[in-house]
Amino acid sequence: MLKRLAAKGNSDAQFSLGLRYMRGSDGLEKNLEMAKMLFEFAAIQGDADAKAKLEELNKTAPPKDLEKSEK
Repeated sequence: MLKRLAAKGNSDAQFSLGLRYMRGSDGLEKNLEMAKMLFEFAAIQGDADAKAKLEELNKTAPPKDLEKSEK
């Protein structure tokens, strides 16, 4: 349900799902790249909490964990 809402552009769902990916919780594997993307989507819509988490990720996460892998 949360993934569906996030995909439809719901910024609250995007932020919540981003937190779950950032922490690797609620059955989701930790994925900082996905968390960053979701926080970016929510931040574009004006979500202040998402902007703060995005800044936190950019300051603390290793750059390799935030970049798209080319497979």
